[in-house]
Amino acid sequence: VVPAGVDPAEVFVASGDAPRPRAQARTLRGKAQRDWNPASGPFGGASGLWASATVMLDLLRSALIEGSPLDPRRTPNAWEGSAPRHTVHGAIMRQGGYVLVDTDEQLVAVGHVIGGTPGRGSERAEKLVRAALKRR
Repeated sequence: VVPAGVDPAEVFVASGDAPRPRAQARTLRGKAQRDWNPASGPFGGASGLWASATVMLDLLRSALIEGSPLDPRRTPNAWEGSAPRHTVHGAIMRQGGYVLVDTDEQLVAVGHVIGGTPGRGSERAEKLVRAALKRR
């Protein structure tokens, strides 16, 4: 995170010492849904970096800086799509996210959803981002 200009004190890897998530999926009756432990589960790479939404957005904005670690113009990279729009989907159990970076427009758009069908969160987040971009 340091090469991306983010203070490492504001980001940490999930562990047994990590604070409980502030947002949690709930049933229709309000009972908290149980998710796997991102510190020890199989999806640590997808859910093991914890930070506030503001800090994560700062980290993602670094993708707009040519040559930065998250720059989608670098190869190889994990971005989907082709220039100038690059995307990433991510989902764990009942949460999902979608990130869109447009290097021509210098735009970063992020969607995150909690709840719903396990494994479908990133699709719902993508729909939210695409709808928001149509309104701008």
